[in-house]
Amino acid sequence: VVGIVMVIALLTLPVAVAGHFSRRLWQMMALSIIFTVVFTTLGLTLSYGPDLPAGATTIVLAGAVYLAVALGARFVRWRRS
Repeated sequence: VVGIVMVIALLTLPVAVAGHFSRRLWQMMALSIIFTVVFTTLGLTLSYGPDLPAGATTIVLAGAVYLAVALGARFVRWRRS
């Protein structure tokens, strides 16, 4: 069950982050591929030294980036109004 949740998170979080930076579907698809590669590479890199689980580190990293982007977008909308 944990693996299924992690796979679903890795499929949805990069797309959600890319949705904040794109206006067209092809842009969202290209950005989500780039974000997925970056998240998995950084997750593997960050988990190697302290011997952490690579999948969980990747998902936590992607979730933190999504949270930062969502809060940043909300802050920008608040500053404009």
